[in-house]
Amino acid sequence: MYRKSELLNRWFVILSLLLAIKSGAVKAQTQYQIPKHEVNLNLANTLIIASVEVGYKYFIDYDQSLGVRLLINERRNFRHKKSEDKYNTQAVRLDYSYYFGRDNPGSGFYIQPMIKYRFGDFKETKTLDWGQKVKRKTDMNSFIAAIGVGYEWNISNSFVFGPFVNIGRNFSKEVKNRFSMFEFNAGFDIGYRF
Repeated sequence: MYRKSELLNRWFVILSLLLAIKSGAVKAQTQYQIPKHEVNLNLANTLIIASVEVGYKYFIDYDQSLGVRLLINERRNFRHKKSEDKYNTQAVRLDYSYYFGRDNPGSGFYIQPMIKYRFGDFKETKTLDWGQKVKRKTDMNSFIAAIGVGYEWNISNSFVFGPFVNIGRNFSKEVKNRFSMFEFNAGFDIGYRF
């Protein structure tokens, strides 16, 4: 039969262990708290081709996010723009990201399937063999399915940055006839999580 003081000591030890485990779990949760929101900008496209890409991501888990991106003055691929050529295109993109990094939430290498809808037109001036200049307009309205990969560094669950590339399949016959069926895009995102 246990004495009263021995029983109290055992209860004290059990209670102390439970509190230690609970405080460790709380500390682990705050250390790896999942960010819920991210706003980002494709800095490379803004500086190089004057195309603005701003996005928003919502984190559904430690390693997964859903995103939407608005592309203003969107360009099809990286191509030299002649002074007579003019893109008048915008696009909206929806994506899903799966991150393989384990150090911080939403970090490391990621894979990103996406869909995009572009609207607008492309105007160009072509010089024919005999020197005559002809203006041509291409309807750029199109649906695009793509897959991308990238890498994201996560600083203190607040600031993120990293490169990405993606390749997409264009489903517009007019765009495919003027350019090609496939489109390539790359950039360097900077963002803030909260």
